[in-house]
Amino acid sequence: MKVFFDTNVLVAAFATRGLCADLFAHVLLEHERIVGEVVLDELRETLRTRIEFPKKSIDEIEALLREATVVEKPRKHLGLNVKDPDDEWIVASAVAGAADVLVTGDAAVLRIAARSPLKIASPRGFWDLLRGPARERRPSVRPADHLRKRAVPAPSPRRRPRPRAVISTDPCHPEATRHPPGPSPRGSPASST
Repeated sequence: MKVFFDTNVLVAAFATRGLCADLFAHVLLEHERIVGEVVLDELRETLRTRIEFPKKSIDEIEALLREATVVEKPRKHLGLNVKDPDDEWIVASAVAGAADVLVTGDAAVLRIAARSPLKIASPRGFWDLLRGPARERRPSVRPADHLRKRAVPAPSPRRRPRPRAVISTDPCHPEATRHPPGPSPRGSPASST
């Protein structure tokens, strides 16, 4: 499958851990990546100004992305009436690159999915698309947030630990009056000066 990632998904993939990073890793191994010059320009600027990545890291990321098929900026966009004109060029680049799917977290781009000549999916929607219908086997890469969906076990009926004694005799210490100097809960005498 030919996959085109929008700038916001790539920023999330390189700047954070989570679903976008897992998706990028999966596509890197299993699918064909397509990237547009428009996305590379936007990504470079975002990583430099908003995320404040070092130039060397940005160059390495760009080199990795340029190993994929790189689409020049199309001569004209598709006239899909996306709110942000830059998004028109991203969709046009994905179409020009013959991508099967454009993965974006941009709500304005997701809203035009029905009018677009290619499939547009959110990162979660693309993950579900990759997984397909419910299967018995697990996918080769799972999103990092799969841990949050597990049931939290009920707390065990253990006693709560006793608070530790405060050894400070400083009257300004907030706990000094609650635990005056004397034997600590462990039976050793508190130091006094």
